[in-house]
Amino acid sequence: MDKQQYLSVFDQKWQRLLEAARLGLEPPIDACPGWAVGSLVGHMGSVFTFWNKWVRDRPRAADKAAAAELRAERERLLPGMSAWRDVGDAGDDRAGFRLEAMPPGVFDFAGRMQAELAGRLAALDPSEPVWTFFEPDQTAGFVQRRITHETTIHCWDAQAAHGVAQPIETELARDGIDEYVDTVIHVTDPDEEFRRAGFRGERYLFRGGDAPAQWLLGFASDGLRVSREHGPADLELNGPVSDLLLFMYGRVGADKLQLTGDAALVGRWPELTGTF
Repeated sequence: MDKQQYLSVFDQKWQRLLEAARLGLEPPIDACPGWAVGSLVGHMGSVFTFWNKWVRDRPRAADKAAAAELRAERERLLPGMSAWRDVGDAGDDRAGFRLEAMPPGVFDFAGRMQAELAGRLAALDPSEPVWTFFEPDQTAGFVQRRITHETTIHCWDAQAAHGVAQPIETELARDGIDEYVDTVIHVTDPDEEFRRAGFRGERYLFRGGDAPAQWLLGFASDGLRVSREHGPADLELNGPVSDLLLFMYGRVGADKLQLTGDAALVGRWPELTGTF
């Protein structure tokens, strides 16, 4: 996928998320304990504000001073937003954004931030230097891709909460898996969550039933290994790439997939990847 495709999908999925949210803010989001549909709108507004800062102030690093500026900016744009974000246990991202504490104006705030971010990203070449949380890729292209896939997953969340979830388009889901195995899985707190889980050499082979693609992930004692070649695996998971992606993110269960091998490893996936 290229820049224009990412930005087109970004807008499309954001509008569909809002359409689902207008069906009602109260239904819970199963993948995000304590959240409701309205929480997703607030979360995305906060995410858009986050990326707006780094795209606007490029290539500034995310130091403590910048984090304080971001919090102040968010509060200026929507009074009460930072306090709402802080509701719940400190450090637990899914504990914040309780619906009962939502400040007025969240929809307008999130919409303004999405439009601002989309405009900024449209004006940048993917190679433009921008700070990101993934050290190997400090470019606008990373942000264009990341915001597209985060919005896609949360669009699915909002639709699923109302029982109207649609499969993620094949090309988009395939790229989403590529992004997940190449970047997202590598920034899930390896010093704590990964060590706590304890790699034991588990090997998972994901095979797309509707796309000629496969991903082999090995959780070796010396680190995570990713390959797109067929190889021996302890558990093979086959199915539409949409369901493979949603399984990786903890959105659907393995009952959506065809399993070959040690089915007990299904339960190890969230422990190994930090997908809870």
